[in-house]
Amino acid sequence: MYVSITGLRLRSIWHYPQFGYHAMCSKQQAEKALGNLSTQTTSANGIQHTLTVWKDRDSMIKFMASGAHAKAMKITSDVASFIRVYGYETDKVPTWEEAIAIWAEKGRDHGIRKK
Repeated sequence: MYVSITGLRLRSIWHYPQFGYHAMCSKQQAEKALGNLSTQTTSANGIQHTLTVWKDRDSMIKFMASGAHAKAMKITSDVASFIRVYGYETDKVPTWEEAIAIWAEKGRDHGIRKK
């Protein structure tokens, strides 16, 4: 299976409504996506995280590039000061504690322009 861990920090509290709308729509899309095994979200240390588990990487890529998630990615640089992602193949779903540690150590910053 394929695990995808994402974390982003919002630029300010004023971005929560726009972020929340896109996050809700993206989560609903993920939960219904072909190949999705699990979709979780949490907030830790001011960072909004997602942890999704997929049958395989191709399933995650198809989800990521379509629908609500594709729309959300287009506004990310407007609402987030940074976004970091990490994905990997595994036989074990990480706990949130493990996922955040893996994300912090191995994640790569992605797609944010300076404002």
